[in-house]
Amino acid sequence: ECGAGGNAFEATCGLGESECAWAAQCECRPVFCGVFTPPNGSVVDDLDFFPTKVYRADDWITLVCEAGFMVSRDPLGLPPGAQQASCLTTGDVRCLRDGTFEPFFCVPQVCTHSFSLGGSPESIDTANTAGQVPLGASVQLACAAGYDVTDGGTASVASVCRPGCAYSPVPTCAPKACSGFSIASDFLKPTSVVGASGLSFGDSVQMECLDGYLFDDSTIVTGLEFLGAVTVLQVASFPAPSASQDTTYSLSGQYAAVSITIPAGAWPANTPGPTLTVFDQSALTARRRQSGTSIVAGAGVNFEPEGVQFNSPVSITLPFDTTADYGDRV
Repeated sequence: ECGAGGNAFEATCGLGESECAWAAQCECRPVFCGVFTPPNGSVVDDLDFFPTKVYRADDWITLVCEAGFMVSRDPLGLPPGAQQASCLTTGDVRCLRDGTFEPFFCVPQVCTHSFSLGGSPESIDTANTAGQVPLGASVQLACAAGYDVTDGGTASVASVCRPGCAYSPVPTCAPKACSGFSIASDFLKPTSVVGASGLSFGDSVQMECLDGYLFDDSTIVTGLEFLGAVTVLQVASFPAPSASQDTTYSLSGQYAAVSITIPAGAWPANTPGPTLTVFDQSALTARRRQSGTSIVAGAGVNFEPEGVQFNSPVSITLPFDTTADYGDRV
């Protein structure tokens, strides 16, 4: 039996009436891929290469893609919706042990959705593009909702896809600054407002009533106007999720179990970040009881912005008391 990279050839025992003897010894011959023809848009970068050279198993050839092209193992290039182009311009092709060469193609460079603006953490994935942009083509880049430019540039620029699959120029974006927080009330503890200044988009403040007082935070929740004024228990707004990795948002305190995970690329472009609102479910319970249907388990949770259509399924986690008896009517 030959090892990997070799072919076995059978030997015959005995010739006619002569004494039994091996007519030929077993021979293992190397597997050959033959001569190599560089794919379109590539050149060979090996000093010992010549057009009639025959390659055997485990030999390899180094190729360089021509200007404006990048390495791909798929002749169609980058799949639609891909978040990142490798943009490598050099790669190796190996003669495989089945006698074929590895697939290797040079395809046109493109710029994708995933890129960094300005290099600072708060600026990553805060701009939006649509689709893959060919090399040399331009696209309008803008800071996402809740973000402003920080380098004195314009909020929206015509950016060109340049060699290396990178956009240039790009705006530098950072969360918008909020004005100092204040509320007219004689019933708040003086030290109850935490982080009332220096706040940015997505930050929150905490307030505490004087002893003997309760918050009256009944309000109309967007999208649930039919309920009338409800008591909001907690609300949190978040920046738009990353386009290149999964993003999980969670509430705090007793509602920390309420969370939503947005998969990479699921959030639609040019859409503000999510807002989660937890409200007292008594209004909802009252409406259900009036109609004689089921009761409601736990507080109500509202998700904004209204009408968002995800590009892929998202995961929502809500607390649920498995020990309670809801009469099979939840």
